[in-house]
Amino acid sequence: MRFYGRERELQLMEHLYARTPSFLVVTGRRRVGKTELVKEFCKGKTALYFYVDGNKSIEVLIEEFGRLTAETLNLPGYIKIDSPETFLEFLFSYNQPLIVVFDEFQRFQKVHPSFISQMQRFWDQKGRDSHLFVIVSGSSIGMIREIFLGGDAPLFRRADNILTLHPFKPKECLAILEDLGCGIRQSGSTSTSSSAGRSTTTRSSRSTSAPTSRPPSTGLSSTTSLRSAGR
Repeated sequence: MRFYGRERELQLMEHLYARTPSFLVVTGRRRVGKTELVKEFCKGKTALYFYVDGNKSIEVLIEEFGRLTAETLNLPGYIKIDSPETFLEFLFSYNQPLIVVFDEFQRFQKVHPSFISQMQRFWDQKGRDSHLFVIVSGSSIGMIREIFLGGDAPLFRRADNILTLHPFKPKECLAILEDLGCGIRQSGSTSTSSSAGRSTTTRSSRSTSAPTSRPPSTGLSSTTSLRSAGR
């Protein structure tokens, strides 16, 4: 399936990937396309994608993360990942380029708040010597900002960039509609609003129509660069 738009965002991600170690935060409201953007970027690269389910315990999550890590990287059986400490220790000691994605990262505040502090400690102590490109995403913009932008936040100034996704503009939505073979009837009073759904692929019909309760986008994306303060 075709991936639409987000050229500037992908260019930024490629730039950070070439400069590993790097730390990127991707945020934006629900169903704006954060997950699809990250998955598109990860194509053809060695990557681990971890979804943080707020209804699971940290023990269950680490078991799932460990199993996925072993399968993806084809690890020998003697490598055990059975706690947050051993999980992070392995990631930061991995000696090849590796993308590590935490989707809905802010949910660690509910599941296991100390994981965020552990992430800070590993990044501060071993991040610069690692081969990681860490990407964390979250739809709770306020909570993400508390974790990364608050003066007393555990990961304050650790991220190199904070990328905020916005819904597609009308022009981009029209391009998607045309590719789908949907004719647009022209009239002098016709207006088009941007999509607020998964606007990056044709996987969902939400990407081609905007709910009336959501306002149109005011921009494509915005980034906050924190490299000079964090590195």
